[in-house]
Amino acid sequence: MLVSNEKENIYILKDKKSVNYENKENKKSSDLKTRLIAAFVILVIFIPTIFFTGLLKVPGRSIGFCIFTITGAYGLFEVFKSMKINIYISIFASLTLFPFMSLDWDYFLSSIQNGSQSVPLTEFISNNLDWKGFVVLLSSIIIVMCDPNFYKDKIFKKILILFFSIYVVATFVKFTWVLNIHTYYFVFFFAGIAILADTMAYFGGKLFGKKLFKGAKLAPKLSPKKTWAGFLFGFLFSATFTILLGYFIGVWNDFDPEIITSIIVGIILCSISPIGDLSFSAIKRTLEVKDFSNLIPGHGGILDRIDSLSLIMFSTAIIYLINGGIN
Repeated sequence: MLVSNEKENIYILKDKKSVNYENKENKKSSDLKTRLIAAFVILVIFIPTIFFTGLLKVPGRSIGFCIFTITGAYGLFEVFKSMKINIYISIFASLTLFPFMSLDWDYFLSSIQNGSQSVPLTEFISNNLDWKGFVVLLSSIIIVMCDPNFYKDKIFKKILILFFSIYVVATFVKFTWVLNIHTYYFVFFFAGIAILADTMAYFGGKLFGKKLFKGAKLAPKLSPKKTWAGFLFGFLFSATFTILLGYFIGVWNDFDPEIITSIIVGIILCSISPIGDLSFSAIKRTLEVKDFSNLIPGHGGILDRIDSLSLIMFSTAIIYLINGGIN
């Protein structure tokens, strides 16, 4: 009788384990389906936006301006909300992105009407990514710091987060829109760097993460799943893509010598891609949040999706400014 009861208990435990395993597998399948649907919706929104902004002149550039501004403003709102800043102050501070995007109205309206024909990218960046824009963005920092909740803990870290997130996100949005007007397919090129680096790092980590470098983690405290093997795998593929395609489509035509620039900048941008990811992971750790928001099912918030790309675009804007930009 005891033996029979023991066997029944073993069968019950096995059944429970089997059910738990099936539930986990079903949840993984459901999560993957949700992520794929959300990713498809994102592509349906932003791929046409890039084409409209680049090809449809006044209506397209106007639509693109609105979508890019709203996207960036919501990204900033996510940061402020994660800091537990009052929602009305968060919204008000986020809206400072709009005057930054359209700082010089004569120049802004000219770019809407004429695009790259009369407004070279060099001139547009020089007129809009200057001290006036940074003063405007500084106002959002001051507004957020008016909330008493800001001073409860981690004040110094919060100040660094404010400066980093506001200037990186704002420059990313502005530069993406300007680049879209000038040469729209360059936007796909830079997005491809972030996507390829992230995707190949994932597969590299899965295939070689435990085999190479003794499974050494890239940044165990910030992102425990990322390995050095995954980073190198993603870096090699994305760097090859960046160097060859960047040279082929003329991203660095205005740089001299072009091929050397393509190699050096390709290496820099592909190294920066995971840094962008880790930087925003560090911000989330500091603010003690898993995701910046739950706006995109299965993905998190706006900033959870553009973390790597935002730093790539920010760095590219600086590189163009240093060199003199595209003529």
